[in-house]
Amino acid sequence: FLDLATEELTSAPADVVRTTTTGAALGLLRNMAGSDSAADALGRNGAVLDAIVRIVAGEPSRAEAVNGMGLLAALTLRSDHRSDAVLISGGGRAIVRCMRRHAESRSVQRSGCLTIRNVMGRGTADRRADVREDLVELGVDELLKDAGRLAPDEAYAALREMGCEDKVRLITLDEKGRVKKSSVEMFGDGSASNFRPVFEESTDIETRIRMNEKRVEDCIRF
Repeated sequence: FLDLATEELTSAPADVVRTTTTGAALGLLRNMAGSDSAADALGRNGAVLDAIVRIVAGEPSRAEAVNGMGLLAALTLRSDHRSDAVLISGGGRAIVRCMRRHAESRSVQRSGCLTIRNVMGRGTADRRADVREDLVELGVDELLKDAGRLAPDEAYAALREMGCEDKVRLITLDEKGRVKKSSVEMFGDGSASNFRPVFEESTDIETRIRMNEKRVEDCIRF
C-alpha cells in the first residue's frame, strides 16, 4: 500500500486537474504515518515529500488539503530529521498557503497548527531560533492567531512553542448568537483545554478529530 500510494503522489500532475485518487492516496499515507517506521520511510523519500508539498501549496481540493496537511502533521511528529526534511522541501510556505486558501476548514487549520508546533518543538535552541525566524518571515504568527478561531488549543500550543505571547479578545455567544460576555485575556485561557500533546495511534483519524471538535458557535476566538 505504501508503494502504491507514493507512486500515485509522485505521478500526480502539477496542475489542478487531478484524479480523486490523489486525495485518497494522501489519506492512506496520513494513516500509515502514525507508525514511526512508515513515517521515517516517507521522510527519507525526497520525491514523495516534494509531491506532498507541491500538492498542498497549489490549489488542492478539500480532500487533498485535509489529508495533505494531516500527513505533514504526522510526519513532523516526534522527529527532528523528518521536520527538517519537510521544511527543506518547502513545507513552511506550503502550510501557509494552504491555511490561507482553506481558512474555514477546521481540519486544515488544526493540522497546520500541529505541524508548526511539531517543527518548533524539536532540536537545539539555535535550530528553534532559525526555524522561528523563517516562520515569522512567512507570517505564521499572524496566521496562527487567525486559526485560533477554529482550533484554539492547537493554535495556542503552536504560538507558545514560537515564543509568542499574543492577546486576543474572547467573545462568548448565547444560544441565539448574541454576545454574552467579552473580555481580553491570554490566548487559550478561560476554558478547559482539549489539546493532548501525547500521540495516540488510531486507525480512524477523522473520527478522532470529530470527537475532539468544539462547537465554534459556543466560543469564538479571533
